[in-house]
Amino acid sequence: MKNNSSIIRFFINPFEKIAGGKALFIGLIMMAATSFAGSIAGVAFDGVVDVHLYFHSFLYGITVQVVSWIVLVLIAWIAAKVARAGQFRLVDLAGTLAFAEIPFFFLAFTGFVPAFRRIADLSSINLSAIFLFALVTLVFIGLSLYWMYRAFAVSTNLTKPVHIITFVITLFIAEASAFGINQLVVKEALGNPQKEIRTQGPLTEQEEKVLARTKEITGFFAENDINESITSLFNDEMLAQLPVKDLESTWNGLQKQFGRFQGFEDDTSVSTKGELVVTETTAKFERISFVLQLTFDENTNISGLHVKPKLF
Repeated sequence: MKNNSSIIRFFINPFEKIAGGKALFIGLIMMAATSFAGSIAGVAFDGVVDVHLYFHSFLYGITVQVVSWIVLVLIAWIAAKVARAGQFRLVDLAGTLAFAEIPFFFLAFTGFVPAFRRIADLSSINLSAIFLFALVTLVFIGLSLYWMYRAFAVSTNLTKPVHIITFVITLFIAEASAFGINQLVVKEALGNPQKEIRTQGPLTEQEEKVLARTKEITGFFAENDINESITSLFNDEMLAQLPVKDLESTWNGLQKQFGRFQGFEDDTSVSTKGELVVTETTAKFERISFVLQLTFDENTNISGLHVKPKLF
């Protein structure tokens, strides 16, 4: 019972025993481990609480994560000073906030789970897997956020409710700042891993055709008109896996689970990899947004139709 009590106390507030240089050392080591696992599993932490699924180099992964942490520390330090916190050590704040990111290490391993990778496939959609993935993600992000809050409260010695209000404001500013820096600066300096197969310069003739077909298909979905006009664009393998009745059933199932379909955003992107061309468009439902991904073969027929949860 004593051991169980100690474990619970650790999760509630790990900074009763770990702080300063020790927390900083452990936090930085775990950051590196998280970035390494994420680079292999295809999970990137490119904001204070941002998790995105795409493959990237270790250098890119560790850079965006460290940048996010530094931004959080600096803004938290400034916010604490503005809120008139007493004397506190920067190393305590930096160390505990670094330690608070440890839950992301376990979240990185979701990229290795086949069931989670397959939830983006409409031809074999598993709503249980979607909910499980969302639950796992929320648990680890929630734990990290709670530890960040405890880190800020313990390190700055601000009183309630000042430290709560200050932390919330800090988090919003840090998240927006870190994500912006990573998008506008880091990706420009190191290269955008999400653009490795994205078309540069003028579109090819095939890409023009693919974009036209994508617009046609999204038009049917936007009108909730799921018919053979869509499946007629499938290649033979895709049609065998996803006949029109199954496509209609899946689309209706998504609306039943996540609310009525609200429409597509005007953000369609096109990319080419070998003989395949891929388009991605954000589809908005009442409770969540997805990315509709269409893969076209060399004959401009659809060989893949996927939805990827747009978590952030």
